[in-house]
Order: sequence, then C-alpha cells, then structure tokens
Amino acid sequence: MNQTIIPQINLENLVNSAKQETLLMIENGIDIGDSSIVTPLESTANQYPEIAELCNQCGWFGNFFR
Repeated sequence: MNQTIIPQINLENLVNSAKQETLLMIENGIDIGDSSIVTPLESTANQYPEIAELCNQCGWFGNFFR
C-alpha cells in the first residue's frame, strides 16, 4: 500500500506573508499599480485559487492597509 504524505498549508499565514511582502515592495518604492509587476498577493492568488478571493480583498480596494 502506497501512503502519500500531503503537507498541510496554513492559507491564512500564506496570505499574511504575501501581504507583508507586497507592503515591503511599496515601502521600497515599487509601483505595484504597474501592470507589468506581479505582486506576491497576485502570485499567491494564482497559485491557490481557493483563496483568490481573500487575496483580492487585500488589494487596493479591499482591506489591504488595515
């Protein structure tokens, strides 16, 4: 019998980390409004579709700066 170990990912920590990395980009003068820039939040949303809505809520029009 083949037993596969599936790691559990804490999605809330993942989003919080991406949010902090995106804030660092802003603090370092990176214009995240530039369409050629992919932020950690965007990347996380693309990688984990099940939390895309949460990542989108963290954007400019959501609760990003709360």
